[in-house]
Amino acid sequence: MVDVERMLARFADAIARDASANPLPELIASLAAAPVQVWAAVADRLARQSWPTAALAVLAEAEARFGRQALIEFHRALAYRAIGDMDNAAACAQAAARMAPQWLQPVRFVADGLRERGRTHAAASMLFDFAMQPEILKDVDTVCTCMKFMIECAESGLAHALGRAAMVAHPHHPPLMELLAKTALETGQFDEARNFYRDLALGPHAARARLAALGLALSKRFDNAADTDIALIDGMLQRSAPASAKASVHFARAKISDDLRDYRAAAEHLRIANAAARAVQPWDRAQWLRDKARALQGLLPRNRAPDRACVPVFVIGMPRSGTTLLSELMARHTGIVSRGELNFAEHIDRAVTGTPRQAWEDALTSSAAMYRTHIIRDDAAARVYIDKNPMNFLHLDWITAALPEARIIYCARHKADVALSLWFQFFESPATRFSHDFAWIREVDAGCEEIVSYWSARASILRVAYEDLVLDQTAVMARVLAHIGYDADVSAAEPVAQAGQIATSSLWQARQPVYASSIGRYRHYLEFIPELKSFL
Repeated sequence: MVDVERMLARFADAIARDASANPLPELIASLAAAPVQVWAAVADRLARQSWPTAALAVLAEAEARFGRQALIEFHRALAYRAIGDMDNAAACAQAAARMAPQWLQPVRFVADGLRERGRTHAAASMLFDFAMQPEILKDVDTVCTCMKFMIECAESGLAHALGRAAMVAHPHHPPLMELLAKTALETGQFDEARNFYRDLALGPHAARARLAALGLALSKRFDNAADTDIALIDGMLQRSAPASAKASVHFARAKISDDLRDYRAAAEHLRIANAAARAVQPWDRAQWLRDKARALQGLLPRNRAPDRACVPVFVIGMPRSGTTLLSELMARHTGIVSRGELNFAEHIDRAVTGTPRQAWEDALTSSAAMYRTHIIRDDAAARVYIDKNPMNFLHLDWITAALPEARIIYCARHKADVALSLWFQFFESPATRFSHDFAWIREVDAGCEEIVSYWSARASILRVAYEDLVLDQTAVMARVLAHIGYDADVSAAEPVAQAGQIATSSLWQARQPVYASSIGRYRHYLEFIPELKSFL
């Protein structure tokens, strides 16, 4: 049996003793009797340990001995990637995919490369075509992996179609059902989503059932206390559960009680839900303080090469302040596309400021090009692209420096309504875990105001009040469209929102006609949640 670890240790020791030494012939000779899988494993380790050129040499010898194989081509792709030669890496991965059409890894390699270049539709379509092969549809774990990739590419519609095809062979597979429920919810297929969540809630997996309760509650507005879905969720309340599942069920029940205008009951469920959420999702206040301090500094130089071909629009503000509503109303106009809540600004900002200061100017130029690539993508071209991640107020230095052509809109809403709405949410992102404590909400809200005020003195930021948007949509949208340089008639919007994938907690509300019942909603709760008075 070939001892790969010992073989590689000898190779590394030889180089460490004499940098000019060439222990590669000895390494290859020691592999002479090994099967091709061992050659590939050795090449993989060499590439990972900063010897990709040696890996390519090993693979060339392997091909001479075993012939051209998918395994060899795929590991060539990994070695070329380690060198930084992405063209050859993609070519080798594509060759491996052609040779082994039912092997996920090379297809995923190519799809990852497409996604990195902003070609998200092409990447998701490639995984869809791969997974729709009859033999792959039988492999439910691979199907679920492909669906998750498509969801990350904002292609929940494709993911849903794949999941439905896989259900023929796996009609009661819980992870598949969860993904189908999620994609149905995100694409507005609420009846179908409810059916999947009901099946999960009635299934034998207790934790999964309780987590399905929140999806079921979010999929509609409850107007009948005798609704059978309420009895289903109430049954879950009677059983013990881990804190995360307990929080999910109580958040679901709070939402239902609010729909039914039983505000006392809703408040009681919210107290239990938020206490459980704090236990499993603690907020990193230290990170918040670092991010806030960074956001109050204009460190970066200005990008001298703006690209006017398209206009990025950043809709910022506290979460639950109307960012989803505004972005969906804007996206009703031809040539305006909402990309939802992107996290690129955060990662790019951190990457730029993490480079040496003398390299910031070049980093800004390249980061701006990278951002545009990922927001434009490979679907139909548009003039305006919206990034509605509300927490981007923490990255206004990078936004204003790298993208001087960008437009910024700050959504504001009555602080007590924001606080109450946040307390109703079970967010997944660590950045929004402050929502489970009113003191934390108050601190972040004050920080948001401070940061926006700081940058309003340095950049053009349009402030939009949620209440004004709801009560006088035409006038507010005229201001918004003028701010972003969109000169079409404000009345030319489609009468019904053409919402695609919506993955935020506003996914149901955003598809309904604009309604004013959320204005002053906090008043119903002052008696039962007196902490709200501190936001008045």
